[in-house]
Amino acid sequence: MRRFWFYVREGIGAFARSGIMGMLTVFAFFILGTTTILLLAAEETLDQAQERLLALFELEAYLQPGAEQQADSLAEVLRRRGGVEEVKVVGKERAAELFAEEYGEELFDLLGENPLPASLRIRYNPTKISRGTLDQEALEIGKLDGIEEVVFEGDLLARLESVIQAVRNKLFFIAGIIAAVSLLLTLQAVRVSARAVERWVRAVTIIGGSAWQVQAPFLVAGTISGVLGGGLGIGLILILQQVFQGSGGIVPAPDYFRALLALLAMGMIGFFAALIAAPRGVELKRVA
Repeated sequence: MRRFWFYVREGIGAFARSGIMGMLTVFAFFILGTTTILLLAAEETLDQAQERLLALFELEAYLQPGAEQQADSLAEVLRRRGGVEEVKVVGKERAAELFAEEYGEELFDLLGENPLPASLRIRYNPTKISRGTLDQEALEIGKLDGIEEVVFEGDLLARLESVIQAVRNKLFFIAGIIAAVSLLLTLQAVRVSARAVERWVRAVTIIGGSAWQVQAPFLVAGTISGVLGGGLGIGLILILQQVFQGSGGIVPAPDYFRALLALLAMGMIGFFAALIAAPRGVELKRVA
């Protein structure tokens, strides 16, 4: 336990001696922590947007001529399919009313009759479907007896899903760049701190200190940079999420578990960056 507190004390000292470079490292982790939580919130927002998007889409299965009497039985069969949330029967008269509401009644006046078929409108649970499953559902439902054709706006859905995926990729690319900058700054901060305490490192080496005993304080310093900077950034965004969550916007609720994982990741980045940059006693023996 005494050795542990020695490492902690010397690690805090190494962090303090890193000076401006250490502060820049903390700031970089602050930006990384802020960006990480914002990206996680954006990811959750994109997931919600995709669910809402999928909830707007439905399959419409047109019945074959003369199959209107099968509509209720077919609707019951479709309700038992996995992921189906609702099936509505749209008779010929109702189809004509909906058409007239959207396009006007003039076309029916010209035709003198109602040419629209009855149909079944199938809505799915958005958390259990994707464009691929809708394609498969349309194919399978189209094979049922009494079904003439199944349609849905698959091309539009595909374009919207591709836009959402492109946004995701760009967000994580930005996060990767900021993480790389934080890593490089931590490397430099540890090197600056090591030069400032070179005499201490040599002294530990001379008295037989192991490479781990030389490195440990710098590993603590790197971890402090990650946890301190990342914690400040993550905490700020969590507070803002909590404050604005009930404002009626699209701000997702704070996810404290993912925030904790992000904080641990910041500490690990600082730790491994310091592990790369920290001096080793064996090397200093040769110099001495």
